[in-house]
Amino acid sequence: MFLAVIIPAFMLGLVSSAHCIGMCGPLAMALPLHHLSGPRRTAGVLLYNGGRITSYLLLGILFGWLGRTVLVPGIQQWIAIIAGIVMIVISLLSVTSGKHYRLPYIQQLFKPVYQLMNYCMKQRQLPGIYLLGIANGLLPCGLVYIAATGAFMWGDSFKGLVFMAMYGLGTVPAMAGLSLLGYAISIPARNLIRKVAPCIALLAGAILLLRGLNLNVPFISSWPIPGMHHDGAACSPLK
Repeated sequence: MFLAVIIPAFMLGLVSSAHCIGMCGPLAMALPLHHLSGPRRTAGVLLYNGGRITSYLLLGILFGWLGRTVLVPGIQQWIAIIAGIVMIVISLLSVTSGKHYRLPYIQQLFKPVYQLMNYCMKQRQLPGIYLLGIANGLLPCGLVYIAATGAFMWGDSFKGLVFMAMYGLGTVPAMAGLSLLGYAISIPARNLIRKVAPCIALLAGAILLLRGLNLNVPFISSWPIPGMHHDGAACSPLK
């Protein structure tokens, strides 16, 4: 059973890496670690990513609990459908406009988080780097919301925690590598990654939509959702 939690979550994290590099790459390369020696710099990178995962764990617990409180047959599928459609629309707007599209007033809503990040960026100690990672994990991100939706659909706080932990671990190789070796990535390559990032988010939204529609797509439709029969009958929101 837990393989059904771990594998999709880790794969989602790996697929999300391009999006993470495009959206959070500049921050990862600007971490205030340049004054530190090799081992302490590596420790700082690990603490930063550990902070991100800490936020994901809290989101997993919260959304897993919320999924349990609204455990009504079919409702998780409707949430997956709605979240997938929203993700697709935002991604298409980002692709067509050539810039990262944000929902109106989203910056103002998360203003305290941005202020915390600005404070942490001025710190030169490892605890501040960990706190910066926690703040970064709370920033608005469509793919994090998709992962949180996955935790919600499990309807269990512990499985939600495991799901978000594996999602976070899936993003660590790319993000840690960027912090340690980001200088080796050329400017054209970084620009290409930024252009690819909305396409990754679009693909993730499409996968979430297909998962909610329960069209018996191999692998995608095999992700368990509590209260849903995997033959597509009875609890399908379209029936």
